[in-house]
Amino acid sequence: MKHETITAPAAPVLARPAAAPAHALIIHAARDWFRPLEAGDHEFFRKLTRQAAAKGLPGRIVEAGSSASRLMLEQGQGQGHVHLIVGGAPGYGPGRLHARPAHVWGFWYLDEIGTGWHSSLRLARFHAAEMDADKAAYFFNGVTGYMLRENVSNRPQEPRLPHPLQAAAATIFCQCEEAGPERSHFLTTEQMLRVTATTASGARVYLKPHPDQPKLERKRLMDMAADYPNVTVTDASVHDLAQAAAVVVTQNSTAGFEALMQRKPVVTCGKSDYWHATLTPKTENDLRPARRIAVRRRGNGGISVRQVPVLVPRPQLPGAREAGIRAPGLGADPRKGDALTFRGWPACAALASSGRCRGSMQDRR
Repeated sequence: MKHETITAPAAPVLARPAAAPAHALIIHAARDWFRPLEAGDHEFFRKLTRQAAAKGLPGRIVEAGSSASRLMLEQGQGQGHVHLIVGGAPGYGPGRLHARPAHVWGFWYLDEIGTGWHSSLRLARFHAAEMDADKAAYFFNGVTGYMLRENVSNRPQEPRLPHPLQAAAATIFCQCEEAGPERSHFLTTEQMLRVTATTASGARVYLKPHPDQPKLERKRLMDMAADYPNVTVTDASVHDLAQAAAVVVTQNSTAGFEALMQRKPVVTCGKSDYWHATLTPKTENDLRPARRIAVRRRGNGGISVRQVPVLVPRPQLPGAREAGIRAPGLGADPRKGDALTFRGWPACAALASSGRCRGSMQDRR
């Protein structure tokens, strides 16, 4: 049974759109988000609803996909509601923003299209010259120092090791993308492992399973890794594994984004919202030179996508050409130290250190 309630205590159940005031902040929460948000477990939403209420926008919460949610979205086109989609499908609509924790702990997406690889960042250009270098460096150093020192990631990690891991040619961060209903990956985990292990010339390669991978999938990873004597499967902290690697390979994992904090070259084998700072091969034949290029340039602290355009996708939304929306160009140069600063509306707050993005919010917990 779908839940349809109002966040305010002692308020009537929101059964129909007519029960909502003329202007309201409507949170459409996916099923796994509904109960935690209703219980006030997220400081971000507690602050957001307080701020909205102070501006005359009472907060309501409905389960995404319910009849109430659909009616509120339809009603909102003429009522001036602000709709916050949490954990729902991507999509553009009047007064809608999509919210989700971002790659950097404490920051959230507020995006007109979606979150993660669905966000508008994937269609945004990046030009280092447009960024305030001092502000970008301040943000980068502060976030990096805290997250590495405190072993912070979007998932709990094993304790940092007292001594660095043995150096490796590469670290592969696994995901569960292949089991999901949407296809965001260009290469499978098996393809990434095979190419990375065989092009490492016998050097060590670390493989970290995703914490959400079921036992059978983890066993399959172990069986695949057993075919390559230079591959070590480990649950060590993502920060230790990135530190030890000459290059990081993933599909579009947050762990890959976090590796940029250590100025590691990253190869993303899927659609991602931080592709501007990575190499993005679409085939196994692309991955072989991508990994070698990344290794050669690791001394520069990252990869310049400007110099390997053949490996970088230029995504385009359906109808974007007719609407005059331009696809991303090649302008990121992470060697300059500001690869984590992006521009776009509404960009994820984690990437808006320049202060130019007006659509971002930070949860300072």
